Amino acid sequence: MMGIRTLENDKFLQFFKLVQDKADSMNMVFFLFCGEGHSFEDDNLEGENLSGWLIPKDRADEFNQKFIEYDSDLDDWDDFFAFAEWKRSSNDIIIDIYIVE
Repeated sequence: MMGIRTLENDKFLQFFKLVQDKADSMNMVFFLFCGEGHSFEDDNLEGENLSGWLIPKDRADEFNQKFIEYDSDLDDWDDFFAFAEWKRSSNDIIIDIYIVE
């Protein structure tokens, strides 16, 4: 899955799909940097707030080439650094993604 460069369990991948669906609705792709706490787990999902880069789809392949190389310098992409935060509404998990200003 584009946006992740580590092995993750199925429950986290299901959560990350929600993050990617939200990014997709913004015509973007979310690339995971790290977890930021506020974790949860239920029968189907496991997740937490995330930080990473919110990249326009038309530049995602370009970014991904650097992203998958752990030693690449990503400083040129600082303007795209973002947070993905989750909240529960009834039984649904809602994702909000915003770029750090």
